[in-house]
Amino acid sequence: MTTILQNVTSRYLIRTRLSDGIDSVPVPALTFFSSILDQVEGDGYDFIREALHPYGWGIGHPDHSVADDIQQYASSSLPLVNAILEHAFYADQHSAVELLEGHMIAIYLNSIRNPVQDSEGQYLTTVAGSYGRHEERAAIL
Repeated sequence: MTTILQNVTSRYLIRTRLSDGIDSVPVPALTFFSSILDQVEGDGYDFIREALHPYGWGIGHPDHSVADDIQQYASSSLPLVNAILEHAFYADQHSAVELLEGHMIAIYLNSIRNPVQDSEGQYLTTVAGSYGRHEERAAIL
């Protein structure tokens, strides 16, 4: 039953956003997705996770922060976040870029605060194109 409701709600969310704007999307529709998102960690929920991808179309809603949910789950490494973020890009590129940019900066800053050293004492980070010393990395910001 959950996947049927997700499908119907997803179609309604996308159609309403495209035709009437994000302000017209009812908060209960977004709350429905976020309540499922809170319960799908673990095995056996693949079919439910896939139906959550359109939740990203809710980005920018004035009364329900989809961006905060994406940020929360991105930091917990839930793979579903990539697909939700992809849909957020379809809906609102500017908000999605801001969200992704903020997340990448957070990862970068965390790598500076908590560097991992390899066997030669070099600092490794998870950010592509990182620099060798803290001072050089901090100067970028």
